Amino acid sequence: MTKEQAAQVFETKDVDVSKADFSDNITNSPANSYRVKTIPETLDARIARLQREVEEVKILKKKETGEDASRMDELKSILDSLSSKGRGYDDENADQLHLYEGMGERRLADKTKMQLELTNRLLERYLNRFTDLETRLTKVEEKIGATNIKRPILPSIDELRNRINLVSNTPSGLEKAVANLKDLAIAVEKLKTAKQRPTSASAQQQQEVAVRDEEIDMKKVNEIYQRLPLVDNLSALVPVLIARLKSLQGIHADAEVSTEAMRDIDHTIQTIASEFKQWTETLHTVETKLREMDNKMKQNRQEISEWVQNMETRISKLTPDE
Repeated sequence: MTKEQAAQVFETKDVDVSKADFSDNITNSPANSYRVKTIPETLDARIARLQREVEEVKILKKKETGEDASRMDELKSILDSLSSKGRGYDDENADQLHLYEGMGERRLADKTKMQLELTNRLLERYLNRFTDLETRLTKVEEKIGATNIKRPILPSIDELRNRINLVSNTPSGLEKAVANLKDLAIAVEKLKTAKQRPTSASAQQQQEVAVRDEEIDMKKVNEIYQRLPLVDNLSALVPVLIARLKSLQGIHADAEVSTEAMRDIDHTIQTIASEFKQWTETLHTVETKLREMDNKMKQNRQEISEWVQNMETRISKLTPDE
């Protein structure tokens, strides 16, 4: 017999005929018939069902093995103690309650210990990832020569990417620079030829001003020529630098995800700690109530024994001596 079949055996039903119409009128609808509903199983009925199931299992155990089912007897004694309302629990049942209470505490402690071990493993794994991430960031900063960065890393990466894209996406910029240098060289040649011509005093002053301007322009041209090899070297390093910046951006994205995961773990740990505290308080409350019930039962038993002794004394006084 399954659990559902056993419940159906002991369940009761209630028939409601307050709105039923049993006449032969053809206009009656099915809604006017009687209603049948199932009454929920009470605590006494449930205890009776469990006692019956224990007896059936005990009989089957004897038929199969021929041995006494001591465990079934223990279950039956527990059910009998539950079904007795006026007698209370004796010392043996109180010990069983303490035993079950200890089992519940051990299970709760084991479950909490497993959760804490899992949380510690997750923390250790994420801490290792953070350490690896910090090492990688340090190596990247050493390679790009940025050991003392005061600005945030993400805006710096965006600014560098924009500059690199501006340089790499305009290949005609170098050609324009070369053309400007050629124009400057032609202008310098013209100034040299103008300097060699004989002029008046005002022309000489103008020539001196032109020479100064020429010297300034020559300095600028020399600086530009000196920077051309640097531009050529940068054009070769740009793809590698872009790839490294992209990988650095991915590292920071992973770091953000790891930070969110750490926050979730901290929240989970706080939730577990609060639940553990609540369970501990509940267990203390149950222990206190059980002790109070035990003390009350002992007092009741002592009072009843005194009453019985008093009654026996009175009865012995009332009975005539033989």
